[in-house]
Amino acid sequence: MDNNSKQKTVAARRSPASHRSSPASTARPRPLTKKHFPFLKLPPELRELVYEHLLVHKLLKIGLLCKRNGKPKAFATSNEAPDYGNGREGLFGEFDPAVLRVSRLIHNEALPIIYGKNTFFFINCIAVDLFLDSMVNLRSSTVSPGIQHLHHVVISGPQRANFFTTMRDLRVLKNLKTLAVEVFDTDLVIERSDDVYHPWDDESGLVAAVTQFIDLSASVEERRRQVDKISFAYNNRRCDKGNKLSIPGDEVPARCKALLAEFVNVTLHE
Repeated sequence: MDNNSKQKTVAARRSPASHRSSPASTARPRPLTKKHFPFLKLPPELRELVYEHLLVHKLLKIGLLCKRNGKPKAFATSNEAPDYGNGREGLFGEFDPAVLRVSRLIHNEALPIIYGKNTFFFINCIAVDLFLDSMVNLRSSTVSPGIQHLHHVVISGPQRANFFTTMRDLRVLKNLKTLAVEVFDTDLVIERSDDVYHPWDDESGLVAAVTQFIDLSASVEERRRQVDKISFAYNNRRCDKGNKLSIPGDEVPARCKALLAEFVNVTLHE
């Protein structure tokens, strides 16, 4: 065998070896790791931002759910749908904050967020009563920890005979910062047999019912502080007989607030 043949044989033998040794041909993608994200290792302020993204909807509507056993239940929905023709905001399913069930630590961290940074909008007094019943056990005198974080409440449609009791029960919300009452034409125009406020601005009327939220035995300064928390909003629902108010609708909130201060014997801040 001549020298040329030997060189070709050696090259042929080396060729596969040199091909296998090529970095480009032997590199394999590394498998992705399946480690869980260390959420609890994030700084507290970042975890709070995550909770706010998941839980803060600005307005939570507390409605009524008729269960199969015939007993009503309060439930929450987040309201971000547009208004419809009847003026009521659309609902798109029950608000179920599953993150609160992940762990006890996450539950305790997220609880002040969901209760403190949302406004709880109750569609009527029954919804308020059912909500409070689920949060306060009168038999054992135990209170849900969420109660202490609830800061903002709106009550709509208070034209119910139990509105006096409802407002008194709201005293359990010791850290409440704002309480708004929506006043409708039907609350002010008394022409139906089932209406319970007549007239709305006397000692048995709607504004007088709101005074039940205030401890009348407290000092003047404390009563004024409670009055400052309360506001009224006028909603022209346009009842069947039309708006027959004795004062313009846009003056109703201020008039209600002035009556409230008068009933509890305090002067409003200028």
